Amino acid sequence: MRLHEDSYALLGQYFSWLLDLLQIVNFIPVNPAYCLKEFREQARQFNELTLEASREAEILRTIQLTQSQSYRQLNQVMSAVRGRLLTYKRETKQAPK
Repeated sequence: MRLHEDSYALLGQYFSWLLDLLQIVNFIPVNPAYCLKEFREQARQFNELTLEASREAEILRTIQLTQSQSYRQLNQVMSAVRGRLLTYKRETKQAPK
């Protein structure tokens, strides 16, 4: 997941750099509907969405880590309970009646 986040962030940076370069070379768009201002706004929105996706991915990783730790603790508790149950069964079998 981290690879995808980094790739999107890098793509957004390249897009921003391209727009800066187009302004430096005085690029004039063939179709005025796609002017540099609109491209810049799209790049800004893309970067915002990339940051939001990165934050959500971090939250997801935290949740998954918490879930993993909870399962690990549950497994430890269940192992301890099984061990105690086994000990109890052995002791009750060995106890004289």
